[in-house]
Amino acid sequence: MIRLDVCAGILSHTRTVSVKDPEAVKNVKIFANPPSPVGIGTTVTFVGTAETDAPYVIDGWIWKITDPMGTKTTKLGKIITHRLDKVGTWSVVLTACNNTVPASCSSKTKTMKVEEYVPPPPKGDLTIKAFRTRDFSEAVTVASFIVDGIDKGGGVAVTVKDLLISENPHSIEIMMKAGEYMTCYADIPDECYSPCEFGVNVAKDVTTELRIYMARSILAISDPSGATVYIKPEGAPTYEEIPSSHMLALGTYRIKFSGLANYGALEAVITVTEDGVVCESVLTSGGACYTHFPVTRPGLLVSGFLIKGYPAEAITRTVT
Repeated sequence: MIRLDVCAGILSHTRTVSVKDPEAVKNVKIFANPPSPVGIGTTVTFVGTAETDAPYVIDGWIWKITDPMGTKTTKLGKIITHRLDKVGTWSVVLTACNNTVPASCSSKTKTMKVEEYVPPPPKGDLTIKAFRTRDFSEAVTVASFIVDGIDKGGGVAVTVKDLLISENPHSIEIMMKAGEYMTCYADIPDECYSPCEFGVNVAKDVTTELRIYMARSILAISDPSGATVYIKPEGAPTYEEIPSSHMLALGTYRIKFSGLANYGALEAVITVTEDGVVCESVLTSGGACYTHFPVTRPGLLVSGFLIKGYPAEAITRTVT
């Protein structure tokens, strides 16, 4: 602001003139991907934008991130990523500064709401999973391991050395890469979805190695896989082979798939209702089954089944 006092004889006049500050930083904004709210464990990319007048430029980006427990983290850069690993409201403050001397800065605050993770629904009307022990030669790299709430970083191994471990088991949470490996398995036959959390027995000053493997689908009935489908009403003495386009009447059945290379037979009990198909139980040793998005008409087109077999547990763990 410039103040002008003009005097002419006995008269006095005052004018106030507004002048734009060329050094100011303005229009600071924060963009988050994905936007709030997000599920617990989500890694969010934050992008900052700001304006200043030429010839000055924005050359400083300072982020202050505060989790729901009050823990603060500082990061630098126009674009950053941060994993939101606690439920509640997070505060994200961006301070943008230009290259004037001294620097001119301006800040913007954004809140991010983090909710409990809801696993995505499995695909297919019926899935039968059979597990078989085997050795793996290649591990899958994951984004992060959390041991007893402590982020140990990504990779395939977790070092629990120097942690104050007093009793077993301990909680290990596995953060998979976004969009990948949506289903993982912790302690067969239990299942969990990314992020996975399970108990593991470890001791102080040792390294717990976790190798993560993606389950592979081995059969879809609608594909020419060479498998044979058998079915019988519950209580019937024998199975009958059926074509993949067979329609089932309402009732309870035992269904079996054979001819699966290296897997043996997969067998389960299903019920066909007015609302669709329900997987009642799995008869294959070490297996599990579930249904989702059942067929919404009487009967079931068997070719609509998505049948999966998993030849081994999805996570192996060794303590040395």
